[in-house]
Amino acid sequence: MTGRNDDIGATFGDRVNYLIRTHPDRPTDAEICKGIEQQGGHLSATQLGKIRKGMGNNPTLATAHQLAAYFGVEQSFLTDFSNPEAAVRTVDERALQILQRAGVKDVLFRMGSMSPAALDVLSTVSKQLVELNQEHAPKTEK
Repeated sequence: MTGRNDDIGATFGDRVNYLIRTHPDRPTDAEICKGIEQQGGHLSATQLGKIRKGMGNNPTLATAHQLAAYFGVEQSFLTDFSNPEAAVRTVDERALQILQRAGVKDVLFRMGSMSPAALDVLSTVSKQLVELNQEHAPKTEK
């Protein structure tokens, strides 16, 4: 199993893509920009697209703040690459929030009694389910 830091990404754009990929609603760029606008900010779909493609990895602090607020993470998750442990903690906290919102608290409790081998199997199966879901999901504009 690879480390979670590999999944999170090493650039601003990687981390934005991670947040989109793991968001329960998998928002499109247009939905993210609209959500930021509803929070009183502004980010164009063009700007966001450049960030996601790695062409805009030096965004303003305002952009970082707006994206962090939209996704409900600390701004440092997007901007601080010197402390990978903090990023992993952010991901762990976010995962817990997503699972709680999804109504699967009982699954979390059961996972606490699983062996490391069983947790590895669960992780593999869940990744495969996500991939299958993505393959069969309706295509949305990015």
